Amino acid sequence: MKKKFGLLAGLICLGLLCAPVYAEEEKAAKEMDQMVVTATKTETPLREVAASVDVLDREELELRSQPNGDFIDLLRNIPGMTVARAYAPFPATVRMRGGVGQTVILVNGLPVDFKMSQSIPNEIIDRVEIVRGPTSAIYGANATGGVINIITKTGSENLRAEIRGGGGTSGTYRTSVMTEGKEDNVGFAFAGHYGGSAGENVVKNNNNPTIHMINKCKYNKSGAAASGQYDFGRASSVSLFYNYWWGDYMRGRVYYGGEWERNFANVKFNQGFNDMFDMQVNLAYHVDDLLHTYDKGGTNYYTPHQRRYTDYEAIPIDVQFNGHFFEGKNTLAVGYFHNDTSEEQDYRDWNTNQELNLIRYSTETWAVYAQDTWKILDNLILSTGIRYDDWKNYDNYFGNYVNKTPEERTEDNWSPRVGLRYNFNTATSVWANYGQGFNTPTATQLYDDRTAGGNQRIPNPNLQPEKTHSYELGADHWFGNIANVKLVGFHTYTEDTILSSFTSANTVTNENIGKTESTGLELNLDFFITPEWSTGGNYTYNTAEVDENPVDRTLEGKILVYAPEHQFNWDVTYKKPEDITACLSVRYKGDQQVNATNTKYNAVDEQLYMNSAWVVDFKATKTILKDKWILDKADFSFYIDNIFNEKYRTMIYYEDPGTTVYSEIALYFD
Repeated sequence: MKKKFGLLAGLICLGLLCAPVYAEEEKAAKEMDQMVVTATKTETPLREVAASVDVLDREELELRSQPNGDFIDLLRNIPGMTVARAYAPFPATVRMRGGVGQTVILVNGLPVDFKMSQSIPNEIIDRVEIVRGPTSAIYGANATGGVINIITKTGSENLRAEIRGGGGTSGTYRTSVMTEGKEDNVGFAFAGHYGGSAGENVVKNNNNPTIHMINKCKYNKSGAAASGQYDFGRASSVSLFYNYWWGDYMRGRVYYGGEWERNFANVKFNQGFNDMFDMQVNLAYHVDDLLHTYDKGGTNYYTPHQRRYTDYEAIPIDVQFNGHFFEGKNTLAVGYFHNDTSEEQDYRDWNTNQELNLIRYSTETWAVYAQDTWKILDNLILSTGIRYDDWKNYDNYFGNYVNKTPEERTEDNWSPRVGLRYNFNTATSVWANYGQGFNTPTATQLYDDRTAGGNQRIPNPNLQPEKTHSYELGADHWFGNIANVKLVGFHTYTEDTILSSFTSANTVTNENIGKTESTGLELNLDFFITPEWSTGGNYTYNTAEVDENPVDRTLEGKILVYAPEHQFNWDVTYKKPEDITACLSVRYKGDQQVNATNTKYNAVDEQLYMNSAWVVDFKATKTILKDKWILDKADFSFYIDNIFNEKYRTMIYYEDPGTTVYSEIALYFD
């Protein structure tokens, strides 16, 4: 593996030596001066960040198709990322760089359950920042693969509003309203949405042919979000955000479905003391009230079985103090983080309401951290950080487990990180970083012996935490206003990797599979042909496999689940402001394994692994009215996702729904 990583480093250096040097240009300056907060926890221009960062701004959020109605669909085009989703009403899971390490979802900088990614409407999102690579030194346990930070709006300078409505394949529809503005020192934004579908998803279950999958999934989704910010002056402000989301679904079977309600509230207070010191307090309250209903399963779809009621609560808080020293050349952030989460799952008989099973558990995490960014020279930036996490699982009750009240369990860990970035000039940069992280097993992985509802699970109370080490070397070069090239090499290894996977008996197992490694290369190219025409994309090569497994040597050399070796994305985009925007996208993902043994076919020679696929998408937006009556403009949008109806899966059981078509009218008022 060291030889592979050395080769990647050599390729990057060779590319830099061969690249011509250009003077500062508009596009390069705009890109490198973009401020991001996720990579360092303080506002930092990209040119001073020693990490791989992608930003989806409002323009990117509108550019491509989103067949499932949330921004996660756009991550399909980000280097090294795989998105797995059963079907539209369910949230997606995201893996970075072969899945060696976990991915954490943040909302305004605070960690949330990954299901929140589907709950926040695009209309209230200002931008999404994505950091690839271990960020446990900043965000703690489970951020070993990277983080995705959803940053919400706080109001535009001018009062504006939008009304949208559209529909498409399988009776899918969505309507929304949004307004935002700012008056003096008060900014605000509001968004509401309602939609649904009678969508089809015909799937054959190859993993276990005796279990038949659904052929339809009818669902409704609605919600509202509001945000605001009051500026006190002297870099002091308070920001508020609240999001409500409701959804229901029926999986093509009368008694198989559910109803979900999610609430999330966030308050962030910033206080500037002087030019040198400031602080921020970031607090959230997240509560879910969920219902899942089940039939008897197998081939008995018309007999009601049980209901599962789930209550989830989380209260994360982050207190951070920032110091700016040596005329702004050094920024030090120190902070304290605390999070309490609890979940209860109550299984009851559909007809008698008798309790069949009860699962209850809580976790508490507290942490202290320090992050430092130091401009050693104007073009040389050193970033260092360290975080100590103390994690506790307690108040356990698992009704079907051999010991219904498992003892509390604790883990702690130090996570260091160091990065260095050197800017040769305004067009060329290189960076390198090293980070450690850890991931604790969940209470359900440890003790959940579920025999009623969902898939049966095999608990493993002996699971150990994962510990991850990651190295990254990157380069970024602008060829004037014409092109941009980014090349990143990475190597990650994880000790005691936790693998959760399905067996041929349709049960979920959890096990430490030893040491795993992921080594890869990400190449990103963008070409700006004319002011209107541009094209670009990325290619990711990644080998993710089991390196050492003392318990089962037969697993050594096996490819990790959901880890394609090759990924490719390419766009051709036409943009004419206030007239038309069009984007043609090509996506490719290689074969993906679905089990630890890399078994490709079952006993009756049916395919288990997820085969490679080329997928082509298209979206166009045309301004059809402008400055008419009270309208600023009216746009008509149209997209086709999966134009050629390619058959592929992103999850073990569920095929992509195939070609989907959607059109929308958007009215803008300024």
